[in-house]
Order: sequence, then structure tokens, then C-alpha cells
Amino acid sequence: MKRIFKCIAVLLLLTAKWLSVASQPLPLDSCIRYTLEHNKALLARTKNRTIESYKRKTTQLALYPDVQFTSGVDYYWKIPVQMFPAEIIGGQAGSFIPIRLGLPYTGNYGITADANLVDVEKWQRVKLALLQEKLANASVQSYARELIKNVKLSYYQVLLLQRSVALSDSLYRNYVQINTLIQQKYDEGIADKITVNQSANILSERLDRLIKAKTQLEVAFLNLKVWMGYPFDKALSISEENTHIPGYAHFEENRLPALEVEQLKVENAYRLMKAASNSWYPRLKLQAGYTKTGYSEQLGFAPGFDWFPSGYLGLKLQFPLSAFYRMGAQVQEHKAAWEQSKIHYQLYVEQAQKDFYEQKALAAQYEAILHNNEKAIERARESERLTLQKLQDNIIDMTQIKQASDDLYRLQELYNNNRLNYISAAIQMEYLQHKNSSNEQ
Repeated sequence: MKRIFKCIAVLLLLTAKWLSVASQPLPLDSCIRYTLEHNKALLARTKNRTIESYKRKTTQLALYPDVQFTSGVDYYWKIPVQMFPAEIIGGQAGSFIPIRLGLPYTGNYGITADANLVDVEKWQRVKLALLQEKLANASVQSYARELIKNVKLSYYQVLLLQRSVALSDSLYRNYVQINTLIQQKYDEGIADKITVNQSANILSERLDRLIKAKTQLEVAFLNLKVWMGYPFDKALSISEENTHIPGYAHFEENRLPALEVEQLKVENAYRLMKAASNSWYPRLKLQAGYTKTGYSEQLGFAPGFDWFPSGYLGLKLQFPLSAFYRMGAQVQEHKAAWEQSKIHYQLYVEQAQKDFYEQKALAAQYEAILHNNEKAIERARESERLTLQKLQDNIIDMTQIKQASDDLYRLQELYNNNRLNYISAAIQMEYLQHKNSSNEQ
């Protein structure tokens, strides 16, 4: 019984510890680290990098000599017969006699080896395999940078929505006090029923906006969990972060997030063109073999049985004549693909440069607008405070009260949208200039 209580106590302690860890707010850097370790799409691309590594090793092994051990037994149920001159056994000149060659069972075993001395095409395949491995690794790094960008965008969206929920809750509670005061005025005979109903509708609208803000926050958390690879059934909380992200003054091509991928694509196309042009080169092989052969009247070769050895060593030169027919077209095809990849590279750089300066302009625009939004929100809050003072002085103007309430919500929503747009533009600039490389795998 004591053992059961001890087990229960341990489980409760572990559960409490897990809950404390699960509820601990995560800063942005921790979310990024978790993403790089748990995002399924990134893990799949990492496996592709491993696959390409093994493909490269397999291709390199094709350059090693091919050594094989062979053995076998043949049963001749009809032994071959060959005609020999009868003179060898004292027969009549010009006549022939049949002689059976061999025995029913023939066994052999030995080793053969092939070594490529000259094979330009295989060397090109090795270079291509090395390039594919580099491309797979660069693709992982490029996707990790894009993933970090998306996590940041989602993280800051959650952060702003948390602030929006807190503000909506505060505004709702503030208006509860106003609505209570209007109800008191009604009870005192100062306000009429129409005023009470209008106030109740405003309070209901504020409650609806609070519910909507909480739902938007829940959806934003789900999006963040998707990017992070975080369990949906596990609680996630984030810590407060500074939402002002500095931008970049200048564009630098060598800091683009997928620059290495695009460069390797161009190099890969070039290697394919070289492989096609080298396919007609001759191949020179060194071949060698050593075999022993034995003959027997019955299956099974007794110890001490005589085996007859044979061996050879030679060179084999191959000219792929059929390659001449297709080489010209293949080379031109791959040359066109190589030139196309260079154009795609230039387009990638130009588009990235355009996006950078566009996001820079948007960041400056939203940063200026945010200052105006902050002043407008202060004026709207002042208007709401003044309406409360007028209400306390028995001056009830529901049009002003509703207008002040609507203005505050509208301006606050506009501020949050502009703040998110500013953050999005700043993160896009940060992504295009590859600042988050320190967090990559």
C-alpha cells in the first residue's frame, strides 16, 4: 500500500513539473530552436540531405575495382563428342573417330576483377553526386531561414493579439462601470429606458469584440504551433518581446537567403552539360581473373582431387559509338538548360532586390503611421474619459458615448494592423538579408 502511495506521489510531482514547464512562457529564440528540432517538413528535408550523402558515397564506390568470387558445378547428361583423326590411335589415314570430351560433372571456382582506368563519364557522375549533396544541404539551410521567418511572423501576431485581448478586456470592464452608472441614473429617474437599452447594446458589442479577439488569438496560436511542430493538445505561452525591429539601409546580394541554392542550380546545370559532352570519351578497363576447373564421374569432388588452374590479365578499350548519334542534341539541350538557370538566378536576385526596397518603403510608411495612430488613440481615450465625467454630471449623450467607444476600438484595431504590417515588412527585410543564420541547423 505504501508503495502505491509513493508511486502516486511521484506521478503527481512529475505532472506538476511538466505543467510548470509547459506553462512557462517561451521567448522568441526558444520558439525558433524548438521549430528547428521538431518541424516535420524541415526534418524531412534533413533526411533528404542524408539520402543525397549516401547517393554520393554509392557513386564514389563505383570507381573502385569490381571483384567477384564465382563458383559452380555443371552436369552434362550428354557429354560433348568431337571428331579426331583416326591416325592418332593408329587408324586409317583420312578417317575420323568420335571421342567423348570431359566427364559428366565439371566444377570451377575463381576470382575475377574489373578496374576502371579511364572513365570520364563516371567521374562526372561523382562530381554531380557531390553537387547534389551540396544542393540538398543548401536547400535545408534555405528552408530553415524561411521557416524562421514564418515563426517570427506568427509569434509577433500572437503577441499583438494577446495585447488586443488584454485591451478588449480592459475596455469591456471599463464600460461595465459606465453601464452600471447609466443604470443608476435610470433608477434615479435621470436617464430613460432608451438610454439604458443603448448602453446595454454597447456593452454587448464590447463583449462580442472580446470574444472575437480571444478566438483570433486561439487561431494564431494554432498557426504558431503548426510552424513550430508543437503538439496541439499542449499549452503554449510566449513571453513579451519588443515589437520594434530595426530595418536595413542597403541591399547586399551575398546575403540573400537562397543565394547558395540558386548558385548550385546553375553549377548543376553546367555539370550536366559537361557530362553530356564527355559521354563519347573511350573507357579503358583493366581485367583479371584466376579460375580452377575440375572434372568428376560423380557429384562431389573428393579431397586431393586435381584442379586445373587458369588465369588472365588484360586491357579492355570501349568506344561508345552510339553516343555520337545523340551527343550533339544532348549537349545542346543541357547547354540551353544551363543558360536558362543563369537567367533564373538573375531573376531571383532582381526580384529579391525589388522585394527588399519595397518592404523597406512599407516599413518606413507604417512606422510613420504608427506615431499618428498612437496620438489618435490617446485622443479617443480622452474622449471616453470626458464622456464618463459628463455622465457623472448627469449629462447623458449616448451618441457621444457610442462614438467614443467605436472610435477607440477602430483606432486600436487600426494600430494593431499597422503594427503587424510594420513587423511583417521588417521581418521580410531581415529574411532577405539573412540575419537569422545563427539559428540555423
